[in-house]
Amino acid sequence: MGLIRCNFCKSKIKLNLHHESYKRVNERLSDLVYLCESCHKTTHDLLNNQKLNLWNMNKRM
Repeated sequence: MGLIRCNFCKSKIKLNLHHESYKRVNERLSDLVYLCESCHKTTHDLLNNQKLNLWNMNKRM
């Protein structure tokens, strides 16, 4: 298995797991993505302000 990196910037530092949604109580691994602390904050800011889904937001970063 390779190194775990941020899905957006590829950083290996201060990684968080981000939930794509909270639809399921028992999440699938596919419902989670690794984001560094900075990209995680940016993701939440964009999602809160613009109501974007994670995959559309990826195109904007």
